[in-house]
Amino acid sequence: MTLVYYQPGKHFHYRDFWIARVSRIYPIHLLSFAIACIHYADALSKIKSLEYISSLLLFQAWIPEYALTFNFPVWTLAVEMFFYLLFPFLIWFAARQPFRRMLGLSLAFWTVNQIFRQVLIHSGMDVPVNFIAYFPALHLDAFLLGLVGGLWFLTEGRKAEVTQKVNLVFMLASLSVIVF
Repeated sequence: MTLVYYQPGKHFHYRDFWIARVSRIYPIHLLSFAIACIHYADALSKIKSLEYISSLLLFQAWIPEYALTFNFPVWTLAVEMFFYLLFPFLIWFAARQPFRRMLGLSLAFWTVNQIFRQVLIHSGMDVPVNFIAYFPALHLDAFLLGLVGGLWFLTEGRKAEVTQKVNLVFMLASLSVIVF
């Protein structure tokens, strides 16, 4: 989103951004919602009204017990809508910071978030798995890293020359992380 919507030195149009992003997702979401209603027609009376409403309005991922109910892939859209809501404010803040500071903040935030997830998983507390896996705020770390990466590309990355050797090192490092 940074590469598409952020233009250094130009005014950011919040309203246009939100209209563009919501109109990209919501019509197809409504179609999939209608198809899910048809698919579950025999069970509709057993589904709680808050499940319908949360799915229809894309906030079911905020309610752990509803994250995967009714139209379960839609939890990702709930997370995406959360990011759309925050993006203009995050990009405004991040673009005004020195890049190294934002990189450090985003890496620190990612690290803290990973530790927090592990504590929740291994602490023995009764934390719903759906909270850990689907709660939108717990995905913000990856979004922030992407936003900062986009800022770097727009300000420095286009100028950088990347050799095949550097590409190979990054590819092997990424593969190592994935395998680990």
